[in-house]
Amino acid sequence: MSASKQIDKLIAGLTDWRGRAMANLRKVINDADSKLTEEFKWNTAVWSAEGNVCALGAFKDHIKIAALTQKPRGQSISTRAMR
Repeated sequence: MSASKQIDKLIAGLTDWRGRAMANLRKVINDADSKLTEEFKWNTAVWSAEGNVCALGAFKDHIKIAALTQKPRGQSISTRAMR
């Protein structure tokens, strides 16, 4: 199954506000840069362009978006949770 279809399935399974929020954020991310590639890693939606850019995941009572940046000594992760 393609990454896009796996993300569709993940969002469809979230019938509350989390599904709507993830669908909206997915659109914003995809519209932000046509060079981004959707991937499905770690059971979550991930966007990459020459390395991971951001991840969007659903949890029991919140969703989380993580911005991933490459630094000379490794990867840095900045997260924001929504409830």
